Amino acid sequence: VDKFYESKQYKKGLKNADMILKRFPNHGETLCMKGLITNAMANLRGSGGDSKESKDSKKDGGKGGKKVEEGDKKKEAIELVKRGLMMDMRSH
Repeated sequence: VDKFYESKQYKKGLKNADMILKRFPNHGETLCMKGLITNAMANLRGSGGDSKESKDSKKDGGKGGKKVEEGDKKKEAIELVKRGLMMDMRSH
């Protein structure tokens, strides 16, 4: 998961983190990495990259739906990291 995060292959990293979390749902390091990846993906969407979401937003007239989604993703990322830090002490 670290390798994918460092090489900015966020979708692959998220997929691998989800596979690990299916088997070990309280693994602290994986929860933290999933939070970091989710935050990085929200930042990419917020920066106006060529993602599918930004193209869809332009079709809708850019009514701000993207900002709400970005905020939700950031909140989700923070919660994952908090939960991961709490579980990290107990997951070894």
